[in-house]
Amino acid sequence: MKTIILTDPTMSSHELLQQNYELVIVTYQFLAAQYRKLKGFLAAQDRKLRGLDSSQRSELVALSIFSPIYNMLELPIKHLVIDEANYGQDIQGLSHQAFTALYRTSTVLITGTPFKNRWSSIYPLIDLLPGHPFKTEGIFQHAFGPFSSLRQSTQQFNRLVKFLQAITICRPADILQLPNARIIRAEFNLNAVEDSLSTYWFLRWQHVLKRLREKRAHAGQPGPVNEAADFKVTYPLLLQATQYAVHPALAAKTSKIAATEAQKLKQRIADIYHEHTKDKDTKTDPLFTAANGPPTTGPFERPDWEELLRDHEEALELYGRVRYLFNAPGVSLGKLFEGLDNKDKKKKTTAPPAQKDKVRKQWLERVSKMSPNELYSSRVRKIIELIQSFPQTHPGQKIAIFSRYLKLLDIIAEALERLGKKDNGIQCLRFDGTMDASARISSRYMFRRSQSPTTVMLITAGAGGAGMNLNSASIVIQAEPWWVATEEWQAWFRVRRPGQEREVSIYVLEGSNSLVDIHIAQARDSKAEVIGEFMNHLRLLDEEELIIPHITRHW
Repeated sequence: MKTIILTDPTMSSHELLQQNYELVIVTYQFLAAQYRKLKGFLAAQDRKLRGLDSSQRSELVALSIFSPIYNMLELPIKHLVIDEANYGQDIQGLSHQAFTALYRTSTVLITGTPFKNRWSSIYPLIDLLPGHPFKTEGIFQHAFGPFSSLRQSTQQFNRLVKFLQAITICRPADILQLPNARIIRAEFNLNAVEDSLSTYWFLRWQHVLKRLREKRAHAGQPGPVNEAADFKVTYPLLLQATQYAVHPALAAKTSKIAATEAQKLKQRIADIYHEHTKDKDTKTDPLFTAANGPPTTGPFERPDWEELLRDHEEALELYGRVRYLFNAPGVSLGKLFEGLDNKDKKKKTTAPPAQKDKVRKQWLERVSKMSPNELYSSRVRKIIELIQSFPQTHPGQKIAIFSRYLKLLDIIAEALERLGKKDNGIQCLRFDGTMDASARISSRYMFRRSQSPTTVMLITAGAGGAGMNLNSASIVIQAEPWWVATEEWQAWFRVRRPGQEREVSIYVLEGSNSLVDIHIAQARDSKAEVIGEFMNHLRLLDEEELIIPHITRHW
C-alpha cells in the first residue's frame, strides 16, 4: 500500500493525486493549518465579491488535501490516517470542522485518549467516521443515553460497548515495553491565608450550588441538564477558590461576583463582631488590625463566640477557616481583601494583541518585583523543595513541570531564576502558548542538549499536553490536580514514551488541607472510573478473545 506521511504544506493536490497514494497520514496540526488557509482564502474571495476588497488578485494557496479538485474529479483520498485525533473532540472546534470537511473514503483515527472527560466525549470522534449511523447528537443520545449523565444504564452501556468494539482497535500500553512509572502524590499544606481564602470561596460555591439545586427540586426541574447549567453559573466562585489554592497572585483581580461576596463576608463578620462587643472595649478590633498582627486575646478565643456564630448559618460555615486569619502574624482581614475591585466592570471583550502584550509585560514586571513572601506560595515552595532534592535522589535527570496556569509557570520561572543566582547549575526553559513555532522547536532542542546539573522545562497543559516528545526528561511535576484524568495521562506520556530509557517519576501536587484540590481530585477519579469501565471492554491483545456484552433486542 503506497503511503505518505504528509508534513509539507507546499505540496499541491495535483502532486498528491499524481503519486496515487492509497494511505495519507497527517497530524491534527497539519489539518488545522491547511483548513485555516482555506477559510482565509474563501473569506478574501467573499470580500472581493461584495466589493469590500479592491485589490486586483487574491493570493493562491497550496491546499494538498482540501482542494476542490478531489470533489470535481470524484477522487476522494482513499484512506486518511489522523494522528492525535482527540483534538477533534470539540465538535464546535476548528479541528473537528477540518476533519469533517475532508473528502475521503475511509478514516483511521489514532489517539491514546478516545474518551476525554465523560463517556459521551466519544461522539465527536464517531462523527469523524464516514458513513456512521448517528447523524445527529439526538440520535446518538436516544441510543446510548443523555450526554449530561455521568453514568448510563447497564443496557445503554452495553450497547455503546458493542458498537465501539466494531470500530475500535485498542491495545494495552504495556505492549510498548516502556520503563516503569512511579506516581507520587506530593502533599503539602496551604498556609493560613491561602487555606482561609480558598476555603471561603469553595464553601460559597457549594452553598450557592446547593441552593440552586434545591430551588430546581422545589420547582420540579431536577435532572442532569439543569445541574450542569447550575454548575456553569456558579463556576466563577469555584475558580476563585482554585486560584487562591494554586497561588494567591492569580486571584488578585476577581470577578464582580467574587468582589461582592468578599465585601459581604467582611461586613457580615464585622456586624456579628460589633454586635457581640458593643458593650466592650473595641480599640483592638482584630478585623482591622494593622501589620503588627492581632492582639493576644480576641473574640475568636471566647467560648461564647461559637454560640453566637451558631445563630448565623452563613457565618458558621466560615468560622473554622476565618479563625486561621487571626493566627497569621502580620495579616489583617482588611489587608487580605485589598485589591478586590468591587466597581462595575465593562462588558468583557477580546483585547487586541498589542493590549494583551502590554498586560502580559506588566504582569511579568510585577512577578519580577515580588517579595519572597509573595512569590513563594505553599505550592511554589513545595515545587522548589522537590527540585532541590532531585540532585541527590535523581542525579542528572531532567524535569518537566506541567500546569494549567501560565501565570503559575511565570512565578515558578522567577523562583528558579532567583535560585539559579545562588546555584549556577539550574537551566530553566519554557514551552507555552505565548511562543511561536520556531521558539518552541528551539526550546525543545536546548532541553534535549542541556548538560546542566538541573534542567527544567515549564510547560502549559494546552501547549505541551499532547503531540510532544520529551523522553529526554524522566521526572514530571504536575503542579495541581486537573479535572480530566486523560489530560493528565497525555501530559505524563510526553515523557514516558518510546525512546525513554529511565524509570519515570511523576509527582502530582495536592494540598492536603485544600478542599478544592480534594474536590477536583475526587471528581477526576470518579470520571476516570467510568472511562476505565469502557476501556476494560475495549483493550485487549491480539490473541485475546473478544467478549461481546449481552443486550436485549429492544432499543
